[in-house]
Amino acid sequence: QLLDRIYFVVDKMSLEFGVIVNTYNILDVVCGDPGTTLVTIPQDAYITEISTYHWCDKGQPAGTHSLYNINTGVTYGPFSGTIDFRFWVSYPNTYVPAGNYEVVDSEPSTWSHTNNGGFVRIKGIVCY
Repeated sequence: QLLDRIYFVVDKMSLEFGVIVNTYNILDVVCGDPGTTLVTIPQDAYITEISTYHWCDKGQPAGTHSLYNINTGVTYGPFSGTIDFRFWVSYPNTYVPAGNYEVVDSEPSTWSHTNNGGFVRIKGIVCY
């Protein structure tokens, strides 16, 4: 019974973690430095995951992610990543205020993009 309750709580929690930012798309991938990758976090949020796509990484270990608030100059991170095939995933588990951010990837030369900034997905819990 206890295990069933734990599964229920974890299941319920996982539904609350949503995608806050997603720049992935189905266009052809370009390899190399995407330049500045800007995103907007529309509300204060507790960030649980940042993932970037590195099609051109040749199997190297995952690097780090940071979020640089361009309004305040505050940097959140760096957060160490793990690798899930070509996705570099970090788990910041940190609060960030709403604002405009530059996503900083420690290895931009392998960060995949479509000439509009790197592919990034940020998940978390929006604070109300």
